[in-house]
Amino acid sequence: MKLLVTLGCDPPAADRGLTETAALVEIDWETRRIVRSLCYRSPPEHAAPPGQMTFAHGQLAGDQLLVTTATELVFIDLERWKVQRTISRSEFNDLHHAVVDGDTLWVCSTGLQAVLGLSGEGELREVHGTNGAHPWERYDPQTDWRRVETKPHSVHPNHLVMVDGDLWVTRFHQRDAVLVRDHERRMRVDVGNPHDGIFERGMVHFTTTVGRLVACDPKTGERVRDIDLYAHDTRRRERAWCRGLALLDDDLAFVGMTQLRPTRWKNMAHWVLQDGKARLPSRIALYDLGAQRLVDEMPLEGRWSGASIYSIFVRG
Repeated sequence: MKLLVTLGCDPPAADRGLTETAALVEIDWETRRIVRSLCYRSPPEHAAPPGQMTFAHGQLAGDQLLVTTATELVFIDLERWKVQRTISRSEFNDLHHAVVDGDTLWVCSTGLQAVLGLSGEGELREVHGTNGAHPWERYDPQTDWRRVETKPHSVHPNHLVMVDGDLWVTRFHQRDAVLVRDHERRMRVDVGNPHDGIFERGMVHFTTTVGRLVACDPKTGERVRDIDLYAHDTRRRERAWCRGLALLDDDLAFVGMTQLRPTRWKNMAHWVLQDGKARLPSRIALYDLGAQRLVDEMPLEGRWSGASIYSIFVRG
């Protein structure tokens, strides 16, 4: 079994949560080895501020991976294992996710707290707010936002989910997901801040940063499953930042756990400061959800030690 994992890596010893290189790695799960890697940095003309270089969340379609950096949409040809093309716009600030639906590229511009709809060539077609207001009420559309710090955010939208033709977006601080075109339609996550969402078997499955896996019924908005991934973990250490998710079946799931690092946004990580316990490393973990237990895990080592883990895709 092969896993594709998107990362941000090369953190210095005291990085305050910074990453310098975006990376895609292919893992052979049977041998627990990284067998291929692709590293990338944005060109200076549309790069994000220093320390924000990462491949965040994306969408896998056959032999093409669409993934975001903070300021770009990056299309990767997996057969040739190379970047095919990129799109960058002035409205791209701290991008977290992008998906293709028909002829529309949907982009989560987290820094502008917006969901953008683009043509395949990158022409802006639609702009949707995630906090009850149109983004241009706060963010001047004539400004190039790619190198502007906009935190703290009131919403911090970060992941897009297509459900039977409807587009949903997770809202970190509201602990929910809402229909992009109708915020009255809401899935309540509640137990932690959601970061990933996958629609499978009629349910939307979310990871939350505190190490919970939640499933919601998009028709009712209610939680139908809530699993604490640390419930039977006897290691007395700080929890990691739980983000990436790939479901194998109803009971087995790969989850990306990112080693906690210093950050000036302390309110986003205060729950893990547990009496100076040692940190668990960045790792890919395989969980048996039915038994609520850790089956196996692969810590990231060497150059990848401490990397920020985003998307996980099972391939082959």
